[in-house]
Amino acid sequence: MLYIIICVTFHDMDNPRAWITDAEAPRERSWRIAELVAQAADGERFRRVCGSTDALRTAVLRLPAGDEVVQHRHERSDEVFVIVSGTATFHVDGRSFDVVPGDVIFAKGGERHGIQVGPTDPLDMLLVVAPNLDDAEPH
Repeated sequence: MLYIIICVTFHDMDNPRAWITDAEAPRERSWRIAELVAQAADGERFRRVCGSTDALRTAVLRLPAGDEVVQHRHERSDEVFVIVSGTATFHVDGRSFDVVPGDVIFAKGGERHGIQVGPTDPLDMLLVVAPNLDDAEPH
């Protein structure tokens, strides 16, 4: 079982860009990824930001079977993807990696990267972005 344990400022689940004040922040500081992705509607993308500071952002994502994240880059933010379930092909800086649960992919700031989810199962992953900049640039 994979857990996330983080002590940071939290975002609103329905609006990941809306800040929650300390008084409103959830009391829990750990989650079971399987319980988070169970909230996803069948065939739809799901993202739950679990923690965010200026230094990093972490989220749990579910991408439906056959989905694609088009290649893009983050000028100054590094990204780490931890594959929890499902399969996919990651494209990072001109190289392709077939991933399975337990694999970790690293995309350095400035490197183009994208994801092609396998055809049969959704892809569940933990994403860590550092520093937490809104610097995604489309292909």
